[in-house]
Amino acid sequence: MTEDMHDFLIGLANQKGVTMAELIRKAVKESYVEKKQKIVKKAKKKKKKNINYELRKKIMEGWKYLKNPEKPVDYKAWVEYGRKY
Repeated sequence: MTEDMHDFLIGLANQKGVTMAELIRKAVKESYVEKKQKIVKKAKKKKKKNINYELRKKIMEGWKYLKNPEKPVDYKAWVEYGRKY
């Protein structure tokens, strides 16, 4: 750290009523930790969107078989089977 930067940080710390170390910790947190948290949060959202897309795609693929089955579907048997549980 240069002498000018050190003097500037001491002056800023005195002005804000905190220590120079607190200023540095806060700057590091804002610069690195919070940015990384935002990046991770965006990645999780993107992954969730992809999962939702895949699920929706699978449902739509299955839905066409319910509308137009290749072999007749015995819905009554399904209902009776479901009532067992």
